[in-house]
Amino acid sequence: MKILRWQYTLFILPALLIMLIFFAYPVILIFYFSFLDYSIVRHTKEFIGLANYIKILQSNLFAQTAYNTFIWVLISTLLPLLLALVAALLTYERFLGYSIFRGLFSLPMIFIPSSTAILWALMYSEPFGLVNHLMDLLNLPRQIWLANPSTVLPAVSIANAWYGTPMSYLMILAGLESLSTEVLEASEVDGASYWQKVRYVILPMVYPVILLVGLLRLIDVIRSFALIWIMTQGGPGTASTTLPVATFKVSFLQYDYGIGSAWGVINVVITLIISIFILRRQRV
Repeated sequence: MKILRWQYTLFILPALLIMLIFFAYPVILIFYFSFLDYSIVRHTKEFIGLANYIKILQSNLFAQTAYNTFIWVLISTLLPLLLALVAALLTYERFLGYSIFRGLFSLPMIFIPSSTAILWALMYSEPFGLVNHLMDLLNLPRQIWLANPSTVLPAVSIANAWYGTPMSYLMILAGLESLSTEVLEASEVDGASYWQKVRYVILPMVYPVILLVGLLRLIDVIRSFALIWIMTQGGPGTASTTLPVATFKVSFLQYDYGIGSAWGVINVVITLIISIFILRRQRV
């Protein structure tokens, strides 16, 4: 019996309904709330247009949060990408014990963000934390890492980078292992050294994979909330407040759903712009 084209739609209808209910509807609702003066504390729910966005963009908190988010994303994205690429290149060529190295390097994947946050908070603690003991061994001054405005953001970013490196490593390694062996063997026949082979053959071939891994990592970092909230709750002050943390504070601590939704929309728009830029670069 021949199945008509419209009948195929019935097979994907349950998935479409789930996406509409649990994904599309909440997004539309957030966009709608962002145009309202909606606060359960003030008992208000009225349309005010772009007033919430104007209020956010003109506030000092937005400038600080935008800067914090930039540093957070920069360290938490580029550092894992660099470490993952180096580790993948080192373990791409099999050596004695390489499988043990792969297993140990992928170990942080077994943790969830909350346990990672607690682990690194203990490592940064004073006076018993491991990080300050290492500072003593290097004859460097101890720091109160998570209570100092100048060190808190790099500290939590490094913790997030440690957590995100294994997944980036496995994806880049999979990309390397899928490369054509004929091209690599041809470069060896032509007398290319290892570093010449990496620079002129491997990296250009695996470049689309690196871009894709970077994009996925960047999206994950921009929206990440649990790790930074558990470690610092955006403090001290606003020194580690990122866009998701600001969204949470305004929405669920101040109960201002209008401005909180506007914060969330700004985060989505920034993520979308960066994603489109990276995807266009990948096509080029």
